[in-house]
Amino acid sequence: MDLRAICILYKVSNNQRLVILYLAASDISRSTPNDHIWYSLTTNCLVATGRTYLRFRARANNDVHIAFTSQNNVTSVTAYDIVIGGWGNTRSTLRTGVEGTECVHTNHNPLSQTFFDDFWVSWTGSYVRVGTGTSVGSSYFLSCYVNTFMYSINFIWIRTGWGSSGEWRFENGNSSTFQLFKTLQNIMQSLYDSIYL
Repeated sequence: MDLRAICILYKVSNNQRLVILYLAASDISRSTPNDHIWYSLTTNCLVATGRTYLRFRARANNDVHIAFTSQNNVTSVTAYDIVIGGWGNTRSTLRTGVEGTECVHTNHNPLSQTFFDDFWVSWTGSYVRVGTGTSVGSSYFLSCYVNTFMYSINFIWIRTGWGSSGEWRFENGNSSTFQLFKTLQNIMQSLYDSIYL
């Protein structure tokens, strides 16, 4: 079973005497405004811990930014910062540290600006790579050799700006975790009943 998909947010309501478990195993949709602000995907129960890649779809005119950090803050220096279609959709770059040192860039026009474009990011071995399509490992346009030390990647942040808002779609987990959540829901309900009833 793929435990990466497990994210439980629970709420105890004294009025209704009910424990609610929310399951976040379906795809995640997010919008980012034209404001240059980083938004965490942790609020959508999407983290990078235990993963070696992330596939996503994005629609924007330019400047699709995604950061992978080791700590749950966007100012982490132990991070990889990726810009897809920056500089008016003419260039993409991969940096170590958020807005840090550029490792590699390429000049191209990766965003169709009308449709959702498929991308993936992988971090395995000594490389961080970014590519197009849904097949992780093929059709990459950025490849950064990170020597013998790879930062641990735990959190994901997104943003748009510089004249563009964005729409995002992320794969999140595995539907086979549903039964596990039903079991956890029953356990939490029993626990609540034994404490509050």
